[in-house]
Amino acid sequence: MSEDFLTAQGQTEMILAAARLRPLSGPAFEGGAEVHLITGEAFWHQTSFCAYSFILQAGGQPRIVIHDDGTLKAERARFLRRLFPHATVRPYEETEQRLEQHFPRRKFPLLNARSRGCVVMRKLTAVHGGSTGWKLFLDSDMLFFRPPPLLADWVRAPRQPCHAQEHKRVYGYSEKLMASLAGDGIPEKLNSGVCGLQSDEIDWEQLEHWAARLEEQEGQRYLIEQALTGLLLAGRPRLALPVDEYVVCPDEAEAIEPCAAMHHYAGHTRPLLFRYGWRHVVEQARGFAPADYDHS
Repeated sequence: MSEDFLTAQGQTEMILAAARLRPLSGPAFEGGAEVHLITGEAFWHQTSFCAYSFILQAGGQPRIVIHDDGTLKAERARFLRRLFPHATVRPYEETEQRLEQHFPRRKFPLLNARSRGCVVMRKLTAVHGGSTGWKLFLDSDMLFFRPPPLLADWVRAPRQPCHAQEHKRVYGYSEKLMASLAGDGIPEKLNSGVCGLQSDEIDWEQLEHWAARLEEQEGQRYLIEQALTGLLLAGRPRLALPVDEYVVCPDEAEAIEPCAAMHHYAGHTRPLLFRYGWRHVVEQARGFAPADYDHS
């Protein structure tokens, strides 16, 4: 069988398995940060497994907020509310109103436009715009296999920004241009798939200026949100999650037998999520609490 066939088959099986997940019981995190994810009709199963695996391994229930990207069907939203009964599923229309209110086109033309034309920009604008307090964003294409103490402790009591790390510099914009905007101290290998920020510390006018300069000098890039996050964290104390425990782009051997606490199946490694990753979560859910997974 071809690689593409195995990947497609694995994704179909993952969708069916996601629909059979049952809520996990566990104590609520006292205070701490909200955990935010963005989902839609093409990603609800990934979001389900991501949040489910985090709760399974973190030893408690954080406050979860799931943002509809505009494609989520009502039945999927109802499912997510059942699976995560303490979560908020934020409708697309509500997010649009908030974006219009906090990023009016006249004052924030670029942030406004990119928030609608590039979903990843919402990792900043929809999650943090017009809000206060600490928030952790998780990309949906990641899974947790073992307790992630650094990240779980951060959610319970955040004190400084945190982020995952790539194995190399991946911003989409040149090091020279970014340094000209924020000086030295830009995180060398930041990956914003896991990113914790304090909403009320973000200077949105500065962010609009940076975004405009990036695009004027080197064009519109898909990774502009990751570049802006790197600029925000330049020279600041932060928790950079260790690359051997919070793995971005795992290889196939690691995907087959995970040693790390977390995998982020970014880019070319996405097929490994469908072929191997979610199956480990199902097995762990069965071993952890048989009643929590529907075996029918």
